Amino acid sequence: MLPLMWQAIARWWRQRGTAVNPYVEYETSRLRALVANTRSPVELLRLEQSGRFGGIEIDVKSTLEEIAKVDADDPDAIVMLGTASMSRDGHVREAAVRRLSEIESGRELPFLLLRANDWVDAVRDSAKNAIHERISRGRHVDFLDNLPLVLRLNDCRRADHSHLVASVSQMLTSLDSPELLIRGLRDDSRSIRRSCLQIAIDANFTEVVEAALDTTDIAIRCRAARMLTNHADVDRARSFVTRLLKDRTPAVRRIALRTILERFPHLRQMALQVALVDESSVTRRVAIRNAGDRIDAAGFYRRQAVSTNSKMRRLGLLGLAECGTDDDATLAAGMLEDEVSSVRAAAVTAISRLSSEAHAHPIAAALEDPSPSVVKAARIAIGTRDVPYDARQIRRAFETSPHEHVRRAAWTVLCNGGKWARLRYSLLGLLDSALADRSARSLQDWLASFNKSFSDPTAEELVEIRSLLDTARSNGHDDLVSTIQFYLPHPTDSSA
Repeated sequence: MLPLMWQAIARWWRQRGTAVNPYVEYETSRLRALVANTRSPVELLRLEQSGRFGGIEIDVKSTLEEIAKVDADDPDAIVMLGTASMSRDGHVREAAVRRLSEIESGRELPFLLLRANDWVDAVRDSAKNAIHERISRGRHVDFLDNLPLVLRLNDCRRADHSHLVASVSQMLTSLDSPELLIRGLRDDSRSIRRSCLQIAIDANFTEVVEAALDTTDIAIRCRAARMLTNHADVDRARSFVTRLLKDRTPAVRRIALRTILERFPHLRQMALQVALVDESSVTRRVAIRNAGDRIDAAGFYRRQAVSTNSKMRRLGLLGLAECGTDDDATLAAGMLEDEVSSVRAAAVTAISRLSSEAHAHPIAAALEDPSPSVVKAARIAIGTRDVPYDARQIRRAFETSPHEHVRRAAWTVLCNGGKWARLRYSLLGLLDSALADRSARSLQDWLASFNKSFSDPTAEELVEIRSLLDTARSNGHDDLVSTIQFYLPHPTDSSA
């Protein structure tokens, strides 16, 4: 509504014959505020691409006069000239670019890089000349801060920008020390980090690419790992893959594993044995799939499952869960009493995947384990593997266990037993202070999804539900109880 109001005022102003257009002044000041508040070159690019600068009918003559009067040393000049450089009028943009070239603060560079792809030749040439002047002066830090806009020119097709991009890349990689690009790899801006890596890869700047392996950006680390493991120097590539095979990032370890499988046959046995006991399940699957006739993966995991090392026992059981047989479930069942909780959790996972029906009772019993990790594994096994269970056993654990994590897991399993089971146990959960909030949300979800199932409760279920509703009402849940009672079958219904 506000722009429409300003347009109406502008029409009235023109009828009066006054040169000042309040709508243009309002829009111009608003756009200058947007430019002033941009925090990065990428934000500035998005602002220009939004098309907000193309819809204002400016007075070209007065704007050119304003540009000519601007003091280049004024800190606020960059906002006015930057906004003008994105005007719809080519004369205004060219004049703004020429004035921007007089500024040496570094804040002018993103506007010049945007205009390097202008659709008017004169504007484009003026911007490029100003950029080349800054390259010749070695303004390394300024270009580092605007690398995303530099590399963007590779994808622009209005003119050939390859020479300009190459000049910036050569300037940044010609330094005696790689510290500038390495600093860029640690920048807060993701686009600057990845642009620095791109320049280092294009220039085959191995020292910078190696430094990328120490960053926290996983995408950068993976890309650096691909470049280093495919290094033309076989000896250097071998040193990289053996190092990266133990990297902290699973994706990087998989890159090293695949490189060894493709380039270094003599290292395959070692790499597969390391990957078979990797903490990442995806990496273990890649190793199992490529083990073939070289390694008996199942036999390897059986040996690890009876190791004296608890970590190897755990990984051996998880490996058997991927490639074991029904007979291996018996081996895993014997580990349910292991003193280490992570081993017991792995045993539950292995049993549920290998032979869940034959070992349903031990899996359900694991819900009462004092370790949260074991209980979580049992809950996931019952919920995702369709493990049969005795609801009375689970309910007993819910009602009698002193451990909150046991009651929470048992409650979750019981609530997944169907429409009316969810209502019963959600009402029952209201009595447990640790589950009260979660149970209240579950009841709201039950009401929202009531019509997704048309099953009726049994007489026994209905009696317990009404009893639990009376208890909930006495605990102050009057509104919730009244709503639920509306959905319950009437006592005289035959279905009840």
